[in-house]
Amino acid sequence: MNQVFIKFSILTLLIFATPSIGFAERLGACGLGGSNTGCESKSRQAFRVAARVIDDMIISCKETNFFGPGKCTVDPDEKELVRRLFWVFDQNQEVVKIEFKSERENPGFFLLDGQVRIAKTDLHLGSVIFINTDIVNSNQTDISDALAILSHELGHHLGETDHQKLDQFGATIKDFSTRFQLNASELLPGANNSNQFVDLSIFNLTSMTFGRLPYAGTRGRNAALILWDGFDYIDLTPELLPILCESGYRVISLTAKSTALAQAGDSLVIKAPIFYTCMPSFGFGTNHADLNAYGTLPTKKIGDRVFIDVEHIKWDMKKCTEDPELGC
Repeated sequence: MNQVFIKFSILTLLIFATPSIGFAERLGACGLGGSNTGCESKSRQAFRVAARVIDDMIISCKETNFFGPGKCTVDPDEKELVRRLFWVFDQNQEVVKIEFKSERENPGFFLLDGQVRIAKTDLHLGSVIFINTDIVNSNQTDISDALAILSHELGHHLGETDHQKLDQFGATIKDFSTRFQLNASELLPGANNSNQFVDLSIFNLTSMTFGRLPYAGTRGRNAALILWDGFDYIDLTPELLPILCESGYRVISLTAKSTALAQAGDSLVIKAPIFYTCMPSFGFGTNHADLNAYGTLPTKKIGDRVFIDVEHIKWDMKKCTEDPELGC
């Protein structure tokens, strides 16, 4: 049932997304030209995901600190870091820029205080954050790890020099990012016996909690639904969000109560009961709590590899009252 939005319910999980219209975006380009070489590691791509969503994570952390339970942190120093980072993101004074370097190929580049670091940056807003590929690849760094590392380095941009304090801050942000994470996995159709699995991740990056009006922000971002197809991370939200709201409105929060992946011929299907809110620039928004989302992800084979065909992904919405599979 659609209802005029007066008071928000507590959400169990929200995801953030870019509301621009376009194809789902592949963050790597492994073998798409038919070559089996040139694949960027999953760990490096994890930083590309984290760099896109770290601002939403900080905003979400700040909001939950004011509207507990389930606070992001109770540490006063971390709260102050979050407050200051929130401000620079809200004022568009910080743009997260990452570059990858190898310590082996650049001896001494990551050597700080007698230790080889996983990342380094300067003490200025907007400075490039350099990532040590030797360590992140050997550690098999995931998105939450990357968020912790970027949080640490962003603290340096505020002038903080205490590495121990920033390590703890990064651990807090990592814990916060995984608290309401949903995952689903499935063997990719056409993958033969290679056991090429797809992993779907939905993270909680919310500012819509505990009855408070969601933070719409000035950056035009609210969420991301991320898929790993065995070779590349794919941002699925650029196609999904624009079809959810009527003209003049945009999605400011999206909740997946559950999620599943299933095979359907040569495609994968994402199945998720969803709850989302559409808001105009001013005024009240509309809750949508009666829809189930089905994303059809066709595959294509290039050489001996199977990929999600990002140019032909389709999303269908079904009224939960008319959907015998997922129901309400």
